[in-house]
Amino acid sequence: EEQPLQRAARAGEPTTGFEGKLGRADGSKVDVLVSATPLLDDGARTRGGIAVLLDISERKAAEAHQQVLLYELQHRVKNILATIGALASRMLRGSTSLPEFSEAFLGRLRAMGATHDLLSQANWGGADLKHLVESVIRGQSPTTGAVALEGPEVLLTPNTASTLGMVFYELATNAAKYGALSEAKGRIEVGWRRLRSAGDDRLSIEWREIGGPAAPDKLPDGFGTGFIRRSVEYELQGTAVAEPSLTGLRWRLEFPVAGNVQRV
Repeated sequence: EEQPLQRAARAGEPTTGFEGKLGRADGSKVDVLVSATPLLDDGARTRGGIAVLLDISERKAAEAHQQVLLYELQHRVKNILATIGALASRMLRGSTSLPEFSEAFLGRLRAMGATHDLLSQANWGGADLKHLVESVIRGQSPTTGAVALEGPEVLLTPNTASTLGMVFYELATNAAKYGALSEAKGRIEVGWRRLRSAGDDRLSIEWREIGGPAAPDKLPDGFGTGFIRRSVEYELQGTAVAEPSLTGLRWRLEFPVAGNVQRV
């Protein structure tokens, strides 16, 4: 008796804007918007009703998707604020002056913003590894000839892309200050490949600096170096190993494909 057509035909009550589900013979259901009005005879007595049903399945699906995105956005904003707070706290402990802190902190925020822009373009469905490296290094080396990238197409999960974006920023910043990008003839080579063995499926990324000053045998335990190691070890459940050499610094990053990579 609550159905719009029943109410129109039996009680003579018009109904507009009623939303419900219409059951089909095959068992499926369709979201519909129903409007019904009574049919009257010459004596103004109700003799039936007429209803219009509009399929609103696409609208309902869009509303549900929008709600999911809203929850996801709220979750990510909380994570971003927590990350920024932790980053500021760690950097303050190691900074010797406010200008030094300000320059380094704003640089890292810009790197974080660039990664988020890349993810937003894909509706937070993930980020291509090559595009991620390009976007980060471009801020430190506008000369495209100074960078060479090689590896298969890899789609990272949003969280892994966010972490690696900051890791690559630290690598590129150090290269610009002390490494290959500080020299006119210096260049960066980044390669990645999938490593498969029994019970183990990992992604290996190698960062090679060529044509710059020789790397010291023992890297200073600064903020950037510690950040790279901690991020890969704790966020990605992987390893980050620095390999100093006379031709320049090398880093080897490895982490499990499961949980970090959507497609490779």
